[in-house]
Amino acid sequence: MNEEVTQPEMEEEVWRGKNKKRDTKKHPRMSTPLHGLHGIPWGGNLTLADTTIRMSNTCSFDNVLFIIYAMHKTEQQFSNFIINLQLCGDKSAKSLVKIFRNLDSANFDRAKTRCVLDLIKDFPVSRNPRTGEALPSPLLSGNFYGSEETILNAIAHFVTVVETRNCPNPLCQLPKTGQEIHPSSDMGWDVRNPTSLAFALNNGITGRCVGTSNGKQKCRERNVRTAYKFKDDQPPPFIAFTIPFQQGKDASLENTIPQFQTILNQKYRTFAYTLNTGAHYLTVFCRPDRKMFLFDGLHPNTLPEYKPLNKHSVSTIFLIKADES
Repeated sequence: MNEEVTQPEMEEEVWRGKNKKRDTKKHPRMSTPLHGLHGIPWGGNLTLADTTIRMSNTCSFDNVLFIIYAMHKTEQQFSNFIINLQLCGDKSAKSLVKIFRNLDSANFDRAKTRCVLDLIKDFPVSRNPRTGEALPSPLLSGNFYGSEETILNAIAHFVTVVETRNCPNPLCQLPKTGQEIHPSSDMGWDVRNPTSLAFALNNGITGRCVGTSNGKQKCRERNVRTAYKFKDDQPPPFIAFTIPFQQGKDASLENTIPQFQTILNQKYRTFAYTLNTGAHYLTVFCRPDRKMFLFDGLHPNTLPEYKPLNKHSVSTIFLIKADES
């Protein structure tokens, strides 16, 4: 693997066509289920009505989408979970199933178009100077930088935990139970390293009360304990979360990621994580046998074995429910 990864200019964007032969001398074939998948290439074209938009900086959402696709193809529990949600009418699950079918046939432009229209919804809206139409800003510029978290927000409701609050003030009217939150998007604290989410969920949080006393004054209690459990006591098949980008001594490096984490009494295994090099995103897949493989959308048809370099910041981590046998 090269020590530095450079992103191509839009006019120089190229990738291996699906019919081009692999150089087996440089990239020997592997035998894992991951190596049978169509890797998602950087860039592409998005078609809206009669307009074609050339996409750039797609690596931030390409990598997350490829991880989700890989879980669907290699983890039966996750695939069943998505299919069941689709049958129950979940819109995000329906979109994912359509995207998976496009990826199965290596129709990357159509998969990305569906992903952008259905899943990437949190970008600021800009107006087309020609038509005046209000559109998400990437649809005007073609630049999808920073779109990694928007996919997680679209599927955040797949993973739900329930809060239980305990304010010691007997006059406080803060509801004690019932609030549902989604660890992938709206937890009330910063996830600063690969294990802080598990620590917070397992140990709860103590902080200032946000309720009212006697219905008028704010409760001034400072020692409110918040505990968590999975909704309906059903651990989801996966958990995903993003760590804010940090550099230097504050960066979360690969050697801080454990192979297993226990969250609310359920054991999870690290399935994959993304790396932010500062100019590009990469994915590292973690196999149960501890072998690791690197995905790079600039070279989507290769998945070489990988050894952690501990030089790039960890961005998003995907955990899969571990086999307890």
